[in-house]
Amino acid sequence: MNKSITSIEPANTKRILDALNAVTSSETFAGANRFQAFLTYIVMETLENRGSLIRAKRIATDVYGRTGDLIQEQETQVRVDAGRLRRRLSQYYADEGSQQHIQIFIKPGGYVPTFNELPSEIVGSPPTLPVAATNRFPSWLLVPAILATLVGAVIFYITAYETKVVSTDDGWKPLDISESVKEVERLAVMRKSPTALQAYSLVEEARELTYPPLAASRIIAAIEMCKQAIDLDPSSYRGYSCTARAVGFQAFTSYDSPKRDKLVAYAWKMANKAVSIDPTNPHAQSARAWILFVRREYDVAKTLALHSVTMAPRDYYVRNYYGMIAGFNGDYQEVIDKVALPGISAKLEDLYHPLLLAGSKFHTGSYQEAIDHIEFAAKKTGKISTLLTSILAAAYQGIGNDVRAAELVKELQEVWPGKRLESKLQNLYRHKKNIAQIVDRIYTIDPEYLDTN
Repeated sequence: MNKSITSIEPANTKRILDALNAVTSSETFAGANRFQAFLTYIVMETLENRGSLIRAKRIATDVYGRTGDLIQEQETQVRVDAGRLRRRLSQYYADEGSQQHIQIFIKPGGYVPTFNELPSEIVGSPPTLPVAATNRFPSWLLVPAILATLVGAVIFYITAYETKVVSTDDGWKPLDISESVKEVERLAVMRKSPTALQAYSLVEEARELTYPPLAASRIIAAIEMCKQAIDLDPSSYRGYSCTARAVGFQAFTSYDSPKRDKLVAYAWKMANKAVSIDPTNPHAQSARAWILFVRREYDVAKTLALHSVTMAPRDYYVRNYYGMIAGFNGDYQEVIDKVALPGISAKLEDLYHPLLLAGSKFHTGSYQEAIDHIEFAAKKTGKISTLLTSILAAAYQGIGNDVRAAELVKELQEVWPGKRLESKLQNLYRHKKNIAQIVDRIYTIDPEYLDTN
């Protein structure tokens, strides 16, 4: 007899998240982005003890991004999609998901999922791996792979024990991955092989080049490092997710549509490869969320990015990619409340959150705070991007310091013609009104600047 899981405690949450990942990464749900987002949303709301609040209207607003007059029309679509999602779940569990111990169901007439645990005698023995998959993992790799998996499990439970509560109503607790956990992870990789450790190190270095995104030369260097990591350790998700992120940044800032399309297609392929290797890994899922955002599938991207943070609330890369997606999506208060919490660690506080927080503070009208965060980060790291320089100039204009604002616009003009800046902003931001918040102030500072080629 199937047993329904009613207690949402850490151990059960992890198993349910694994089950969710198995569904959204499956062939049955391949390309069904709306169903993936729908299912992820209702599962995450239930895990956060908000299942009783799930309504068609909330799904229309939170998942489909509908507001105003479109809500009623979209509620009908939600009900239709719920039926289709039920049928697709049934199809999945009747075929490729038949071996899953935890299965997700949605009862007719509602949207709150239930989680059923199947007895092991019903699940039966796992299916034989396809020949192609077997060839990809030679037998001599099985022992280190198993060892790495076991160490990974230990890492998770150490992290879960130390965290105890990973979320609150006000946002995630300010926690970061400890160096001791990282050392355990490096040890596991080293036991796999020295070349695997070299690949691991390359990815770590590449991450520093790709976040925050600055010069194109840094992104190109990161891509080469990520590709080397794939060559050294093709069985790891790391090189693929690293490549996906870096190529995604190239596409994100590209003005050439055909080139952008090719970059996006390649980045998407790399992200899906990472997920296929390790579907429950938050970095792999976060990479896929980032490419979905670059593909301008904004709502699905944000939902998946939020899911990644729930899987790894202590990981600053995962958190900050969610912050970027939320920020460029225009959800500035969410960045302030949930992502850029102070005191996570010296590294995180100095390098990353001030940059996310700066843009969000600017767009919510806190110009002096935006200036403080950008200048703090620039002083600590020596890094400032064209986007942040434009925000800094606009923020100085916002507080009435026209002299400093004009100096910054002059600096921008030397390296970035005005029309090119405006095109770049259009490529980055989802909403025109957020672009106007920057452009209108820069136009006030120097009307001729934005007319330069």
